[in-house]
Amino acid sequence: MFLEVGLFAILIIYPLLLNVFGKVPNPENKSKSNIYWKDICVHSGILIMYFFLKHESYDKINFLEIGRGIIVSEDILNAVMTSFFVPIVIALFPNSPYLKGDSLKDGNVFGFPVSMMPENKKQLIIFFLFILVGVVFEEIFCRQFVFYFTNSLFNLRGDYLLVISTILFTIGHKAKKISQLLPYLIMGLLFGKIFQMTGSILVPIIIHLGLNLTIVVLAFRRIYIKKSTFI
Repeated sequence: MFLEVGLFAILIIYPLLLNVFGKVPNPENKSKSNIYWKDICVHSGILIMYFFLKHESYDKINFLEIGRGIIVSEDILNAVMTSFFVPIVIALFPNSPYLKGDSLKDGNVFGFPVSMMPENKKQLIIFFLFILVGVVFEEIFCRQFVFYFTNSLFNLRGDYLLVISTILFTIGHKAKKISQLLPYLIMGLLFGKIFQMTGSILVPIIIHLGLNLTIVVLAFRRIYIKKSTFI
């Protein structure tokens, strides 16, 4: 019991720490590759720790028992899941709007700091791992673990689990303005509902990865096509 409470506390505290103390690293003072590796190691380490301390937290969640909350039709669900792959397709267009100057007015490309994007092929490979591990971590940490421990400790069910996981997912993202957290709030709700409806954490992982790989495609184009609009 005490172990479960401690592991649940980490699920609450870690996103808060990221939001309060987290900041975009200054690549002038630190190698980008080292920054990528640091995140990869920290996130992998947390996932491994949960596996060894409470491997049951990785068990497939039975949503027939704990409830799916508001039921979404299969057609709507498929349409939502498909929409997450639209950005990566747009990123492949020769005149992608993500490469235009207006998209870089705050130093971001598709929500990612341009200053943190890789500068060469070696960094690009590590950057891909950074994105991959980040997505897997966020989905397992904010969806699988939060659903499991919240239900196990407090017997909460259905959309109560969805709301809690969405709040923690949103808090874990740094933003200059509260309004900038809105996209993360919406994504958290959608990823969580997809998890509930499909019953598999692999589905939101794949969809989330498809969305975030847009950044990898743009990073590739930045290195090899050398768009002058990039900072």
